[in-house]
Amino acid sequence: MFSGFDNIIYFIGGIILGNTIILIIVYFRNKYLNKNNDSKYANLYSVSCEGITDHQPQSFKEYILHNNTPILLEKLYKNLDADSISILDKALNKILHIPDTKYMKYFRIDIESYKNDFMTEKEHKSIILRKKMQPILDAKYKMEPMPAGNNVAILTQHYIRFSSQKLKDYIKNKIFIDGGANYGDTAIAMIDLEPSKIYSFEISKININRYIYNMKRNNIPKSLYEINKLALYGSKSTFKVSSTSINGGINDTLYKKDDIVKSIDLDSFLKDKEGSVGFIQADLQGVQCNALLGMKKTIYKYRPVLIIDISDNPEDFFCAKPLLEDIVKDSNYKIRIIDYDKFEIGILGLSIYAYPKELDE
Repeated sequence: MFSGFDNIIYFIGGIILGNTIILIIVYFRNKYLNKNNDSKYANLYSVSCEGITDHQPQSFKEYILHNNTPILLEKLYKNLDADSISILDKALNKILHIPDTKYMKYFRIDIESYKNDFMTEKEHKSIILRKKMQPILDAKYKMEPMPAGNNVAILTQHYIRFSSQKLKDYIKNKIFIDGGANYGDTAIAMIDLEPSKIYSFEISKININRYIYNMKRNNIPKSLYEINKLALYGSKSTFKVSSTSINGGINDTLYKKDDIVKSIDLDSFLKDKEGSVGFIQADLQGVQCNALLGMKKTIYKYRPVLIIDISDNPEDFFCAKPLLEDIVKDSNYKIRIIDYDKFEIGILGLSIYAYPKELDE
């Protein structure tokens, strides 16, 4: 898949899965080789700005090497359907074979090899459908700074639209929770699902200003949403964060932390709010597990539909699903893994999708 190597350094690590030893081999290539303009290859950075995330705060590869991986995998895969298992298999394949974010600028990628190694025929068709949807989404939603058709959050909300009518009726006219609101992309897509109100949480001042601008631009009534400069977390606390980062979370290690933000658990936040909670989406840049602990009462009381991103942090990837499984053990839930951004070089868009079993399609 990767080509044109020169001055190569090999890092080899091993993990044992069952009776099988898997070697992790990371190649470091001289960056000047990217000057080769062979049209068969694309610079890895030009295809994706992510790679495999390694700053929230730990690399996936390091986490796999230093934790009890067989036990983690057993809990992660337990009770999942065949589609979810296939998605996880491919995600782990990417984690083991694709460079971490900080190294990706040194690589070029053979696009066709990538497709063959990491994508099924069904996913190829999905990409064609997504490309057809892009101009429709761009026309429907007025978004800055990223067009709606390229936005993972918009596409994730459309995943709900493709669910059963029973599920959509179940969440209709209920409170929606938008954890990690970014610039309003998720909230604007949520409006079509007819919430009674959206409570959004965001820690970036830049994103909050963009959120307000985009909601106005899309003529969303103020009565339907509330943006809170709070980190959705497992408890009330304070954290240092970056005032300039638009994607960093409270665990992020890339940016200078020059701002203070308060956190709150969802159970406490909703204590004085009226209405039932129908839908919770959380993309919290690596603190999903902690935030889930702070919404246990809400989940138990209201049995909402949930989409929880697990692509930013290895602890979330391995532990959020077993944790949620424990939280809903007496609530009769279906838990699946979904991956809406199928052409992402890394694992961006990988999420837990959970809902009461009676809503199953």
